[in-house]
Parts: sequence; C-alpha cells; structure tokens
Amino acid sequence: MSENSCQSASEYLEELSAAFVLTDPTNLQALADLHTRFENISGFNVDKKIRDRGSQGAALLEKIILNETPDSSVAMKTLSDMISEMRQLIRTDPGRDSTEDTSIFQGNPDEAGAEGATSEINNTEKPEEEKAIEPAPPLEVDLSTIDGSLLGDFISESEEHLHNADNYLLQLESTADIENINALFRVFHTIKGIAGFLSLYSIQKLAHSTENLLDKVRKNECPVSGHLVDLVFSAADALKLEIGSLRKALSSDSRYIVNNEVGSLINELDTFAEKSGARKIGEILIDEGKTTHSELEKALSIQHENPEAKIGEILVQQGSVRPRDVNEALAVQQGKHKTVFVKESIKVDTEKLDKLVNTIGELVITEAMVTGNEALRRNASTEVLRNIRLLDKITRQLQEIGLSMRMISLKSTFQKMARLSRDLAKKAGKEINFITAGEDTELDKIVVEKIGDPLVHMVRNAADHGLETPQERLAAGKPAAGTISLRAYQKGGSICIELEDDGRGLDRKAIINKALKQGIIEEGENISEQEVYHLVFKPGFSTAKTVTDISGRGVGMDVVKKSVEALRGHIEIKTEQGKGTLFTIHLPLTMAIMDGMVVRVNNERYIVPTLSVIESFRPRKEDISCIVNKGEVVNTHGELIPLIHLAAIFNVNGAIENPENGIVVVLKDMGKRMGLLVDSILGQQQTVIKKVGDGIGKIKGVSGAAIMPDGRISLILDVSGIIRMSMGTEKNPYLKG
Repeated sequence: MSENSCQSASEYLEELSAAFVLTDPTNLQALADLHTRFENISGFNVDKKIRDRGSQGAALLEKIILNETPDSSVAMKTLSDMISEMRQLIRTDPGRDSTEDTSIFQGNPDEAGAEGATSEINNTEKPEEEKAIEPAPPLEVDLSTIDGSLLGDFISESEEHLHNADNYLLQLESTADIENINALFRVFHTIKGIAGFLSLYSIQKLAHSTENLLDKVRKNECPVSGHLVDLVFSAADALKLEIGSLRKALSSDSRYIVNNEVGSLINELDTFAEKSGARKIGEILIDEGKTTHSELEKALSIQHENPEAKIGEILVQQGSVRPRDVNEALAVQQGKHKTVFVKESIKVDTEKLDKLVNTIGELVITEAMVTGNEALRRNASTEVLRNIRLLDKITRQLQEIGLSMRMISLKSTFQKMARLSRDLAKKAGKEINFITAGEDTELDKIVVEKIGDPLVHMVRNAADHGLETPQERLAAGKPAAGTISLRAYQKGGSICIELEDDGRGLDRKAIINKALKQGIIEEGENISEQEVYHLVFKPGFSTAKTVTDISGRGVGMDVVKKSVEALRGHIEIKTEQGKGTLFTIHLPLTMAIMDGMVVRVNNERYIVPTLSVIESFRPRKEDISCIVNKGEVVNTHGELIPLIHLAAIFNVNGAIENPENGIVVVLKDMGKRMGLLVDSILGQQQTVIKKVGDGIGKIKGVSGAAIMPDGRISLILDVSGIIRMSMGTEKNPYLKG
C-alpha cells in the first residue's frame, strides 16, 4: 500500500467514522449513504482485510435497510466495531503481512462484535493464524492529533453520562429494573462509540467491556448481583478518572497518560462476564420478593418428578405466586421494556448565557428608570401609559425566562450524595437507607454547583458520627439500618434543603464542654439552644472522640457555614438526643436577582434581603434598655436581642437616634437574631445585584449594590456580617467612638 493511498484511505475512513456517528438508524437516506461509503472502500489500494470489512459492512447495511436483521441496534454496533477495526488497521505499518491480526484490543474484546459478526456473515471459521495475541492500548496518547473541540464535547458529555450512571446503578441495586439496565447500557455504549472515533482506545475498551457485561444482564445471561453492581461502579469511577485526566491533559497541552489500573479492571470485567450464567425465573421471583427459597425448593422438587412442567406454572399451582408475577418475571427475563420519549434540547455556552442574563438585568434597570420617571408619567397620554405598562410586563417576562435558563435541578447533586452515602456505609460498616425527595427542585446553576461541597461534609458527618453502628442501634431499640433523608422544596422566594438522620443527635453537654475547653464561650455564659448547636460551625470544632478518614477533624462544618453564607443563605438546626438531627439550609432561588426590603436612613436607602427578615415593628419606650458592656437591646416576644443603629454602621448623619421614633427590623442568620434600627421602610422589590467593584474593595456589612428606578445606587446589606459586628465577634470600623 503506497503512502498516498494510505493517506487518502485514512482520510476516507475518518469521514466514514464521522458520518456513522451522526447516522440515525431509522433514516433510510442516511443508511443508503453509509452503504455507498462502505462499498467504495473496495476501490482503495489497501490491505485485503480492510476491503473485506468494507464489503461485509455494505452487505450488513443492505440487510438493515431491507429490515432483514433481528435487531438493528446490534447490527449498528457491529458496524461501529468494523469501522474501529479498519481505522486501526490503516494505522499499522504499510509493509506488515495481511494475515497478521491487527485488532485494537488485547484479549479479543468483542467475540460477538466485529469479528464474531463478520464471521457470521461469511459463515466461515476464522483461520487459526489470525488468532494472534493483540497489542494492548497505548499508555500515552498525543492529543494534538485529535480535534480539540470534539474532544472537549466528548469530555463534558461523558461527565454528564457518568453522573447519570451513578443514579441508574443506585436504583439497580434496589430493584433490577430493565429500564435502568438499558439506560446504563446506553451510557457506556455512547462513551465507547465516541472514544473509538477519537482513537481513545483505552477508554473505548473499558467502556466496551462494561457494555458487554451489561448486555449480558439485559439478555438475562447474567443475574444482577451486588458484585456486578460494584464492578460497574468501579468501571464508572475509572472512566471518571480517565475523563478527568483527559481534561487536565487538554487544558495543559500535555500528553494523556492512561491509568495503570484500567487494564486489570478490563480483565476483571471480561472474566466476570464469561463466568456469569443466565438468570432463571425462580431467581427473579425471589429477588423481587414474590416468593421464598423454601417455596422455590418445593417447586423444584415437583419439577424434578415432572421435568416437562415449568417452574412458573408449578409456583402458581401451589399458590406461591400470582400468574401476573410470573408474567412480569418473564418480561424481565426477556428484556422487554417501554418506549422512552426524550425531550429535544440544545447546549449553550455558560459564558453566553451569563452575558444574556446580565444584559436582561441591564434592560430591567433601564426600563424601571424610564417607567419610574415622574415627569414622563405626568405628561404621558393614556396610550403612552398603556404602552409603558405593556413594556413593563414584557420586560418582567423576559427577565423570568432569562433567569429560568440559568436554573437547573438538584438531581445530579442528590445523585452524588446517594453514591457518597453508599460508599460511606461500606467504609464505616454501617447499614444506611438514603432517601431523597424533591430532587427536581430547580436552583440557579451557580448555587447548585457551590452547594455540593457543603452537602458532602454534612452527609459524611451524618453517616460517620450521626448514625450509630447496627449493634448500637439494636441496643437502643432502633432498626439496624439508619436512615439519612435529603429533601429539597421551595418555600416563598427561597429554596430549603433538608438533611435529616435518625441517629444519636447532637450532644448539647459535649458541645458546651468542648466550647469551654477551646475558650469559645465563658463559664456561666447564657446562650440559647440554637447558639449552642451553631457552635459546631466554628473552625476546628468537633466533639468526635476519634478522628477517622471520613470525618472528625472539625474542618467540614466550618466549610459548610462559609459556603452557605457566600450564597446569601443560612442554616437552622433541630436535634433531639437519641432521635436524630435535622439541618435546614435556606438559599435564594438565584444569585442574579434578590427579593429585598428597601429601608431609609435619612436620605440614604439600603436593601435588606427579605430571606433574613423575621419581622418589623415600632418599639415602645419600655422595650428598649441598655446592658453594661453589651449596648442597647430591644425586647421582642419576651427575648432581649441586640439593637444596632444602621446609621452608626455607615456613619450617616441626621438619622433618627431615638428608637421609639424609628422602625426595628428583626434579622436572623445562623441561629442568631438582632434588631436593626432604620428611619422607615419604603417597601419591597426585586433587585438586580451588582458588585461594588474592585476599586472600592470589600466593605464590612455590604454584599453588593443595586441601581434603583431613579438611577441612584443603594447598598445591599450583608446580614451575616452585621450580626457578627452587633455580637462583638467582629470589629465594626464604622461605629462612632
């Protein structure tokens, strides 16, 4: 084969591979085009094996077009393997012998795939000399030869597929549903096909071996077992590592190095697939809890006397199961499944989406400035006022649509937590039932991305320290298996995420003793229940008696607090010793806009996040008092809380100084409450959040700014920072004196 013909054939096969990836098996025109492409391969001056594969592919495509294949998906899989083999063959040295085997992977990757299927077409046995040992995939790959944009798309799509795989596996562990098996099969099949197209043979082989095992499961040639699920989990984790290595290599412009563990995992998957046997009706009925081992043994003894009788019929006759149960088991055995309809979607670059949302935000501000212009409204005609109202309505709708485009569900985050819980249970030797609810609740993309780490720390603590061991639970009269519940729901203008366990609960006495030992609180200091429990968020605070590789160093909950505060949220804790603990995280729906209460201090206006506002009232003289070294306090519902003047924080002159003449806004954050004295409340409004700017720097007590309808700028208050200043835990540089 000459160098030129080699080059042109190689280019042709690359085009064929690209066309195949985009081909819809139901599109006859596309299949006809592929048929022509396969036929044309015979015209190239290439190795005979490549020309043969071209002819075999064309023959198989003809059968697909004429609907003569029993399963078109299997036939398309065979064509994919043929293309991969031809592309690998074309890369070999021009002078090598045509009888030498040039399959891609070591150990005959797909006996029922490219080689098996083509042998079936030819109806001939493969010559013994062609069964040579195949070369292993390269351990280093030069990514400069692969299209960067295609590789980037493959990385992002594979990460998404593998996240979904975790959820399917968790569901498969509880019930062997054919839908989950098929969904898992599609995940690895898709990764395998694109990896082969991009010449990432190690990833292709690993995905192929996993796909092969799952194919046996869905054909009921291999039963679903704990070991099988563990193996597929290991394969998914290994693929995640490989995709991560790919991303790192692509971003650093270096060579992609394959993990050494991939080869041994491939062998383990292949060995397990070879040894697995078919799943029987009796096993399916037992796995689904429809019958017992003793009833099945009784039916088997009857079948032994009458070999022609079917086990399902015997079980029905002896009243062990219903006919419907047997029919459902047969459906599982035969791999029958429902048709799944998928919504069409389009992927948009996040940067473009952010620009769109920011532009819509600017439009909202400008529209508010125009429609709020008093001079315009005074001189406007009825028609102009009607158009202004219409403009306002359309602008608000556009704002809602733009923000909804940034909203994504918590599903993938909850799936990660379920997987984490499963791994922690095995590591800690505990039984954990992980229950989720409200995983379709949608939040701003930024919030969803940043809430993942706090939830990881909280789930770790719940699994390691919250839940007791099975022996301790049984001794306490509880079920051996502990329960961790993760729930999400919308409440008003915020989202609540709850993490609850039925474990030992927080030990108030142990927390106080630890806080005294570390000097966080003083002996005899009067602190509320919530303040005691919120001590667990202090840096380095932990009541764990032993430090494990899961948790116990006191750094996790501090991360939780900082992350939630950064998202303008807060946490509530409810606990009962011996019964469990409930953490509730309150978060804003989006980081782009905020529901705020506009307050006035002299001529200045400030915005208070409504998420932190408990109530507001005009205090009476008897409600206000002074405590030595504590400053002013206000009585609300029988509780004394610190009272801080907003004018004092920002050094505003001319504001109301006597609390009786002003309004107290009660704020709450992380279990602490305080009263904020303002001159008046102007109302509530949705505010587009703007950064203060790097030139000004970080201002204590301020989280951002907003442009008001009259064009003036108002500061958005950082409630957490103001509460810290009011409690004396953070120095307030703005207070007089």
